[in-house]
Amino acid sequence: MFWTFRNLVSDLYGEWEDCLMESLKPSERTYFESVLNKTATRAKLTKSLYYLSKFLTKKFGQKVIVLIDEYEVPNNCAYDHGYFDEANDFFWHSVLPALLKSNESLKYAVLVGVTPAKSGWDSPLNNLKTNALHTRNSPFAGMLMFTEPEVIQLRTLANSELELADLKAQYSSYVAAHQISVYNPVSIMSALSESEIQNFWVATGKFPLSNRQFPDGGLDVTVIEDLLTGAEIEFGLKEDVTYSSLALSERATLSLLYYAGYLTMTANDQFKIPNSEVMTDWARWITDDIGSSHNILKTCMEGPQQLNPKLVQVDKEQGALSHKTAERIYHVLFWGLMQSHREKGWEVSIEPQAGGGYIDIHLCHRRKCMAVLIELKSSEKEGDMKRDANKVLTGKQIEEMNYRNPEGLPNIRTLREYGITFSHLWSHVKGRYLELDGQDQWIEKDDPMMSI
Repeated sequence: MFWTFRNLVSDLYGEWEDCLMESLKPSERTYFESVLNKTATRAKLTKSLYYLSKFLTKKFGQKVIVLIDEYEVPNNCAYDHGYFDEANDFFWHSVLPALLKSNESLKYAVLVGVTPAKSGWDSPLNNLKTNALHTRNSPFAGMLMFTEPEVIQLRTLANSELELADLKAQYSSYVAAHQISVYNPVSIMSALSESEIQNFWVATGKFPLSNRQFPDGGLDVTVIEDLLTGAEIEFGLKEDVTYSSLALSERATLSLLYYAGYLTMTANDQFKIPNSEVMTDWARWITDDIGSSHNILKTCMEGPQQLNPKLVQVDKEQGALSHKTAERIYHVLFWGLMQSHREKGWEVSIEPQAGGGYIDIHLCHRRKCMAVLIELKSSEKEGDMKRDANKVLTGKQIEEMNYRNPEGLPNIRTLREYGITFSHLWSHVKGRYLELDGQDQWIEKDDPMMSI
């Protein structure tokens, strides 16, 4: 850490060497050269940014403006690698206080980061004013992300054929100052540049809970259930949460996920997963260690419609599954598998149903003209699973909900329907394959994948 900082500051001093050297006094020149040549002691190096601001003010006759992006990254990295106390003392007790506190050469400083400044860190900095983007009347609302008019303008300038509705579904749903809809700038610029909608932003970092295996991520399974279905949840946002803390309460964990961009605040002060791109990262975390996930997904999406019930079994010994409510975890794992297919062009909708214990999952791939309708149902005991799965498909559930309405499935020509029942860690699957005929009627046929 110290050596990396020393090298960075040496390079920074090198950029100003020709400009500043002649204006420095002999003692100042000696200090400048010690930093430049990497011979400055640790104690002297902690004031290197302070002295640089002083040298610049003296040279140009104007106070400096300091801009620090991702200010918490050194501490987060240090925490992950076991030297948090050392890094915290170096940066937040030495380097930054010298630069930002009682510095007559400083006009003002702007620090941009994920978590609130000083959050969870014992620092002598006490002159910071926090301006969170979600707060009403935030002076930075709409400035650090793209507003919709800006996205429309960028799309026009790029001559992009990407639809605004698709960009919105994939990258929007963040709200600044309770009223301004904003888009993820990294993903918007990447999508317009590549002329393709992909998960650009989530690929630049890691999911905040990636060091914890689901379901032991500090969140109740019911909370994750709600979030995966697109529902809103409620909790009190904390400002004193450290990004890399391992021992976090549920409230602190959710606050962390909000600050990191994996939740968004709605107009009624509740929280939800913001968009499709972020949903796929949630799904990736949930399904990370399910070895059979590829088979489950491929079978559900492409057939054949008859699944071996053991294919969907979750290993009892995996993680802490045996210590949790297995069936609820099973549901979340399955939903995560479905949501993970968003990045492959599938539109995913999950709708919990109160009556009869049914849960509806709708998947649609417009380019492939394919759709999948799944009804999940809990069985009271393992012996009831086959009967209940047959009942889902042979009953009137799908017809009554009008799922097959061609108007709700535009341009869809093939359809797979599944009734999947769960009991503890086991499941039973019943399916059928249908094609749309010339009279817009769905006709059940043999699944073409059965012959492969």
